[in-house]
Amino acid sequence: MGTFGRRPKLKRETLCLCAIALYFVFFFHQTPQPLVATDASTEFSLPNGFTFYPSNSEKPLKSRAVMTLLISGPLDSHQIDAYGLATFVQIFNYIHNEKTKLSTESDAEFIVMITSQVPQHYRSMFLLLGARLLEVPKVEVRDIQDGRYDGTFTKIHMWQLEDVFTSIVYVDLDLFIWNDNIEPLWNSLIKDSNGSELFAACPDQMAPKFGPFNSGLMIFKPSVQHYNVMKKLSELSEYNWYADQTLFGKYFVDDLKLYKPLPQHYNVMFFSNFSETPVGYHIKYWRRSNSCVLPVDQSMPGFQNWRDALRGIRKLQERLQKGSSLPIVPIVPSSFDSWIEQFIAY
Repeated sequence: MGTFGRRPKLKRETLCLCAIALYFVFFFHQTPQPLVATDASTEFSLPNGFTFYPSNSEKPLKSRAVMTLLISGPLDSHQIDAYGLATFVQIFNYIHNEKTKLSTESDAEFIVMITSQVPQHYRSMFLLLGARLLEVPKVEVRDIQDGRYDGTFTKIHMWQLEDVFTSIVYVDLDLFIWNDNIEPLWNSLIKDSNGSELFAACPDQMAPKFGPFNSGLMIFKPSVQHYNVMKKLSELSEYNWYADQTLFGKYFVDDLKLYKPLPQHYNVMFFSNFSETPVGYHIKYWRRSNSCVLPVDQSMPGFQNWRDALRGIRKLQERLQKGSSLPIVPIVPSSFDSWIEQFIAY
C-alpha cells in the first residue's frame, strides 16, 4: 500500500522520494495549455466521471492494463514533487525501459489513473511521454482512522472497468519493478475449483499485522459486482482501519477466499528478512532504519536504476518539450554518496 498523492505528514518510506523532489525545483514562465476532454469510447460505456486521455476512439485501448494511481500534485506549474518523480519513473519503466517495458506486441498498456487534483502540467508531461491517463472521481471514506490513506480507496474504481479490461495489474507509485518484465504475472490470474477468478498479490512482509498481503502490487479481473460490495464495505471501520489494504485483504481473503499469493520477489519491502534477488522493491529498501537498512553495495543497484530512469526521462523531455514551458525532471547525481547525503540531511 502506498501513500502517494497526499500532502499530510509523510511516512518514512516516502522520505527518499521527497528528498529528491526537494533537491530540485524547476521554474519556467508560461502555463501549459489545458487538455480538452473527448468522448471516451463509442464501443463501451464508462462510469460517470471516468475519462480516458487519449480516448478509445483516438487511440484504441488494449485488453489488459498495468495501472498506477496519482491522486494530486503541486498547483505551481513550475514544480515537480516526489509523487510526480515516482510517476515519471513508472512511465519510463513500462513504456521506455528496454528491460522492463511492455512489449509493443502485447495486449497490455500502461495507464496512470488520476483525479481532478492532478494539475495540468503533470497531465501534459505524462501524455507527451506516451502514457494514457484515466481520470476518475476521488473516493473519500468517512471516519477513516488514518486520514493519510483516505485517497487510496480510489483504487476500487479499477473494478468498475469490467467492460474495458479483461484483467489489470496494479502497481503503487512507490513500488518499482526493476529487474524483469511484469507481463509473466498475468499467468497468475487463474480460477479456483468453482470457476471463480482469483485475486493475486504478494504477501505482506509484516503479516499478519497489516493483513495477509500488500496492496502495492495486485492482479485481478475487474468486476462491477466486487466494486459495489467493496464501496459499501469501505465505510466500515473493520474494513478500513489500514485503508485499502484492509479492505482488499478482508474481502478477498476472509470473505471470498479468492486470494492467490504471488512470489515475494515482486514486492520486497524489507531486506533483513529476504534473501532472494528482488524483481521489484518498495522504496523502503532505501530507508535508513533498523528494520530495513541496506549496505551501500546493495543499495547501489536500486539507486542506479532510479538515476538511469530519471536521466532517460530527462532526455525524452528535452526533445519532446523543447520550446514549451513544462518543467523537466532533475539531474540525479552519479554518486550514491551524494544522493544518500541529501536523504540523510532531510
